[in-house]
Amino acid sequence: RESIAEIVPAVSHVMKFLDDLGSTLWKHDSKHMYWTTPIGVPVEQYKPKTKSESVTYSVDGDRRKLTLRCVIPNSIDAKKHSSGITANFVHSMDAAHLMATVNRLLKEGITDFTYVHDSYGTHAADMPILNRCLREAFVEQYSRDVLGQLASTVMEQWTEYVDDEPEDAEIDWGGGSPLATIQRYVPVEPPSDVKEARESVERPKPEERLDIQQVLNSQYFFS
Repeated sequence: RESIAEIVPAVSHVMKFLDDLGSTLWKHDSKHMYWTTPIGVPVEQYKPKTKSESVTYSVDGDRRKLTLRCVIPNSIDAKKHSSGITANFVHSMDAAHLMATVNRLLKEGITDFTYVHDSYGTHAADMPILNRCLREAFVEQYSRDVLGQLASTVMEQWTEYVDDEPEDAEIDWGGGSPLATIQRYVPVEPPSDVKEARESVERPKPEERLDIQQVLNSQYFFS
């Protein structure tokens, strides 16, 4: 991480943003994190705590022991969440880019293609079309504020804190009906540590020197 921060500081800022943003859920709200990719696919980062359980059994009279890792219900492993969020978010964006590229190729009438992670291939005669679709899909995806969309999604998952005691509220249904009285819980500020964590999340500023449209004319792009 130190090398990345020195050579590509913007990447380091994004990594910190993802960790700070996710921490508002897995550390303070005890929730796993989910988001939706630009192609519309939902993603959940599910990282529960686990425990070891041993099972003893016999095979042809020989006693053997098997150790299993079992999920602890309703648990959150904050450390695993923190170590996995950057890679999982990037992988989900790469997958969305791949799917968007395939959709473009299908519209071009190309149905023969192969992919290994971020390496793209098709018949030699169709490579110019693949190169164009690959770049167009990338520019379209990252012309959006994907980090801002992620932040909005996570903020929607924040626990809403309310007063312990509900208050009476009157509702007028109209039409001459008598007023109805209901009880509702009044929203209150979250605990100080939760509030501080939420307010400390700082979105990375867009790189003004980056003109993503130049990707369309790049000679080299992905494999």
